[in-house]
Amino acid sequence: MVALVHHSYGILALALAVGGCGRTATTKADCEPPCLEEQLPTAPPPVVAVGAIDDVEAAFKQAIARASPAVVSVYTTTTVSIGPFGGPMRRDPYLDFFFQFPDAQPREFQQQGLGSGFVVDQAGHILTNHHVVRGADEVKVKLADDREFDATVVGSDPQTDLAVLKIDASDLQPVEFGDSDSLEVGDWVLAIGDPFGLPQTISAGIVSAKGRANMGIVDYEDFIQTDAAVNPGNSGGPLVDLSGRVVGVNTAIASRSGGNNGIAFAIPATLAKQVISQLIDHGAVVRGQLGVLISELSAEMAASFGFEGEDGILVQDVVPGGPAEQAGLRSGDIITKLDGQPVTTVAAFRQDIADAQPDSTVELEIWRQGATTTLEAKLTEVQPAGGPASEAAREPAKVGVGLHDITPKLQQQLGLDAAEGVLIAQVQPGSPAAKAGLRPGDLLEQVGDDPVQNAAHAIRLLKAGDLERGIRVRVSRDGQGRFVLIKGK
Repeated sequence: MVALVHHSYGILALALAVGGCGRTATTKADCEPPCLEEQLPTAPPPVVAVGAIDDVEAAFKQAIARASPAVVSVYTTTTVSIGPFGGPMRRDPYLDFFFQFPDAQPREFQQQGLGSGFVVDQAGHILTNHHVVRGADEVKVKLADDREFDATVVGSDPQTDLAVLKIDASDLQPVEFGDSDSLEVGDWVLAIGDPFGLPQTISAGIVSAKGRANMGIVDYEDFIQTDAAVNPGNSGGPLVDLSGRVVGVNTAIASRSGGNNGIAFAIPATLAKQVISQLIDHGAVVRGQLGVLISELSAEMAASFGFEGEDGILVQDVVPGGPAEQAGLRSGDIITKLDGQPVTTVAAFRQDIADAQPDSTVELEIWRQGATTTLEAKLTEVQPAGGPASEAAREPAKVGVGLHDITPKLQQQLGLDAAEGVLIAQVQPGSPAAKAGLRPGDLLEQVGDDPVQNAAHAIRLLKAGDLERGIRVRVSRDGQGRFVLIKGK
């Protein structure tokens, strides 16, 4: 009878249970099962001090008050084309060439995007994720005090999924960065952002793990894992400690549904700070490159080589003519130390090489066929995907375009009748060029009154122009030429 009583009637159930014992149930001997006296706990539950709870709550509130004024919402607008097969795709000159149909002109529509970010200095620089602003034609930022501003993308780094925006604003409250290296598993952290368009949303959790790598999210991974709730729209927002200092940048989640599943990943503040400074100073991140294919060294693989050391990674292959080959590194070598420090993981080794500047020399201790030797390699610069970096890609012009000379092969691929001008290969989201309507795939034929000879010549002309007055350019798109005025502050 007790089992049939609904949960909402707990008091009645207890009364029936008491009545189930004998009319004089005062001792264990007199009590028949189920007996209330036998079900009572033998020891009182632990008591949590009210003061301890108050201390945690106070720390949460203090951290939120300190960090939340710097957190912003990032809104993007991206032009997306409906292709001949009806699917949405961004404009791509290479895809356009292979999928051109005379009677099926692509239709364009504006796609809205949402993310988070946070102010990092009084100059108006804001950190967010690269994927939040990737391909955007327009970027807007809304501050915690509800002020809204147009934002320019100063620089973006797909390899770490970080981007820096800039707004022209005063009375900003930038964040303070903490030491992500000193975080420990179990530490409390707070995620602040704009999930599902709900600004200034706070969620709490702990550091679940550190050093998560080989996730396939970005090229350089050293993620902080947390169970703080992170959802679509949180990307680019801060992960803060209980002192209100930023220890990470919320970037990705592990979820089959697309929503929070208790597993989120944040870029550590230590890495973010390195990227921020380079993006602000150069518009891009300059990284060292060794030119080697490496992998983790399993115990079985080490045994097959006869290697008995504890630390090391395996060289699978070397790039012909690259720094590694020139230094004498070979396939099958085991790298045990980098500049005197033990090499423990591929991720850490790649990050250390990337952090080194091009033209710098690193010392490699390697194990080869039972002998240990030391090699010196002079690093080169990592080139972006798609070929050598143009001057504009290494040091983006204030106009916000990346240019590429038109080679005979490229001329054939794009179906160009003549190789006059240069190809606009990149347009930085939110830049003056993007706002003027320039797109990747356009041909830049003229700057001012000067015909463009090559990419280097065009860059010099653009840099010499006056953005405040406007730089007049002539571009060709789909075989039709037009003049465009590029203006900026």
